[in-house]
Amino acid sequence: MGTINLTYPVRFRVIAKYFGQLCIILSALTLVTFTVALIFSEYLTALRYAIVSGFCLGIGIYFSKLKTPYNLQPNEGMALVVLIFVFTSLIMTYPIMNSKIGFVDAFFEITSAISATGLSMLNTVEHLPSSFIFDRAWIGWYGSLGFVTLALALVMQPGLASRILGGNEKKEDDLVGGTQAHARNLMKAYCALTCIVILGNYILGLNLYDALLYGLAAISTSGYSPTDSGLGGLSCQLQVWLCTACLAGAIPLSIYYRWKQKNRYFNADLRQMQALFIICLLFFISIALCMYFNSNLNLSHIMYEASLLIIQTQTTTGFDTISYGNLDAPVKLLLIISMLLGGSVGSTAGGIKILRLLIVMKIFSVLLQRMSMPRHAVIQQKFAGLPLDSESALAPLLLFLLYVLTVLLSWFIFIIYGYDPLDSLFEVVGYISSAGITVGITNASLPAFLKLVFCVDMLVGRLEIFAWLVLLYPSTWFGVKMERI
Repeated sequence: MGTINLTYPVRFRVIAKYFGQLCIILSALTLVTFTVALIFSEYLTALRYAIVSGFCLGIGIYFSKLKTPYNLQPNEGMALVVLIFVFTSLIMTYPIMNSKIGFVDAFFEITSAISATGLSMLNTVEHLPSSFIFDRAWIGWYGSLGFVTLALALVMQPGLASRILGGNEKKEDDLVGGTQAHARNLMKAYCALTCIVILGNYILGLNLYDALLYGLAAISTSGYSPTDSGLGGLSCQLQVWLCTACLAGAIPLSIYYRWKQKNRYFNADLRQMQALFIICLLFFISIALCMYFNSNLNLSHIMYEASLLIIQTQTTTGFDTISYGNLDAPVKLLLIISMLLGGSVGSTAGGIKILRLLIVMKIFSVLLQRMSMPRHAVIQQKFAGLPLDSESALAPLLLFLLYVLTVLLSWFIFIIYGYDPLDSLFEVVGYISSAGITVGITNASLPAFLKLVFCVDMLVGRLEIFAWLVLLYPSTWFGVKMERI
């Protein structure tokens, strides 16, 4: 008897169809920036946005008409989300190159935006066109969570593939009945939070346009600022408000509508939120102590600076507040760990995510427990009342390993180029975690190759590495295709 092939490569017609539908969404999102360019009388830039929008619409209409099987395979979902992120990074470079920015720098700016990293290679942004400043914040907003969730709500069918497209958060998406309903609820929470933050910015003294830009950047945890001074030029009240908004974006967005249900799934979200605040408190105390013994600042100033630092790194927002290059080595090391951990699964924050840390800790506690139990004893593994199967337990461990390997590889490249080891590690982790914080290595004079390394780090980190491995895996593309499930 012959063996049955249980692995299937992607079907190109399926990829093309859903890619086309995502391009239609991208076309509509681009029209927003086109409108902003017209409002500010930047007609040549508006023309470029119109060309991009029309091009995406044309691709979308053509490919979305393809007849394909109803179901989407997991590898197709992963390949699709990588392709649309890379495509968006490439296609959106064209409009901003009208601001006399070279292709590599333009590609970096868009990649930084769509990955919600929020760093810029430009020495100053205040002289750049208003449409460019808006586009970074806008792309950061829909690239952080909005674009993926909107795509899920309007395009994808319920099931495993949609769950993967939503960020490979299997456990998180298992907490709701269907992907489309979950996506719409997330979008409602996301938009509501954004409006609240923008309104708060306006009430606290920002003009409507700046309130919009800071609101988009804060809730998406992209950290883009319309000025070179970041949060430094804002009042203390605004700084506190925006940091609160960053925390709101770094906890599971589903918690904002699940709290009414009070079911076991809400407990998992609540566990993440509690862990986020505990971790922030521990890092705050550690950083404050380091600053107290290694600086001449008064206690109130230390507490304020330490709280800003830990919120910006733990939520991976990265609003500029101080010169990170002047920090002491122990503080830098603490911030590196904070950025690497990141926020919650199902939030706009980057990093490895707190849920995975909690699962790994649970696995270790089970292993220790087994040491004092009979050999054949069976332990029912659960997390927040939810069954923890072998696949769910293995995935966080694998992701931890992949993150570490990616960091080491990029770090090694910068060491070869002669950069300070600690500063290089800080910079690389900042990009992979989408924190967007620099100690000074990121600047316009950086070699083009290193800029591209950062671009890869941002895309790999934002899409959580495993999707890229699926894309590059030969069996994803070659083999006997399955036409229906």
